[in-house]
Amino acid sequence: MVQVAVADNDQIHGHQGPEKRTKPNTYIYLLTLMAAMGGLLFGYDTGIVSGAMLYLPSSKNMEGWTTIWQEVIISVTPGMAGVAALCAGQ
Repeated sequence: MVQVAVADNDQIHGHQGPEKRTKPNTYIYLLTLMAAMGGLLFGYDTGIVSGAMLYLPSSKNMEGWTTIWQEVIISVTPGMAGVAALCAGQ
């Protein structure tokens, strides 16, 4: 019969992991809140724009608009959000 001894990683390197866990500070909670608010506002804005796009073809002032113009209107929202994020992240 063969016996195999398995060494623990801590035994090999002679150290152990962190003794206590640090709890998240206020900065982490603030980042999480801002990310959640950004997702919420992006979803809300996308819903508003797509809802408004339903009424554009039936509007008398918007007759003759092609689907390219509709695509431009819809893509302006995330495009400008990206530009604003780049400007804010100096």
